[in-house]
Amino acid sequence: GIEIVVNHAPKRFVVEGGRLLGVEFDVVEWDERAEHSRVLDTVILPCDDVILAIGQENAFPWVERDLGLEFGAGDLPVVDATTLQSTVPGVFFGGDAAFGAKNIIWAVEHGHQAAVSIHNHCQGIAVSERLQPTMNLISQKMGLSQWSYHNDYNPASRQPMQHLELSRRFQELNLEVELGFR
Repeated sequence: GIEIVVNHAPKRFVVEGGRLLGVEFDVVEWDERAEHSRVLDTVILPCDDVILAIGQENAFPWVERDLGLEFGAGDLPVVDATTLQSTVPGVFFGGDAAFGAKNIIWAVEHGHQAAVSIHNHCQGIAVSERLQPTMNLISQKMGLSQWSYHNDYNPASRQPMQHLELSRRFQELNLEVELGFR
């Protein structure tokens, strides 16, 4: 299974004899407004594999450049556009980390395609293998009356969704973030 660990900032990979043993993290605590953090401890979590999925700007100073991982324009890793595999077999990148800033739709699609490639890699199947498409979309002409909106306009102003305070979200991670409308 996958363990989700919060309030841990990755520092380095722990490697001995060319084998990954774990990842070293700073355990951090956030202030009430969740704007600043301080380091409480440093821990090493043992692991066999690492999937990097960290929401932050692209920066790859931690990648050892002599591993064979090629970087291209914008200091982004060179990846196959279909498989999302880098120039090092078994190392995959997607979303903004692979192609720079785009939108969430592309990031989600990259996640799907990377998952297929990673699955294939783990199963010993060529990462380029893909399932056949199961759906074909066919366009058709529609008249105005078939797609126009109904005239049931409601003049009420849009109401903002109430959200749980950010500091409380960090304290209790199982709480609903959206509190509903007034």
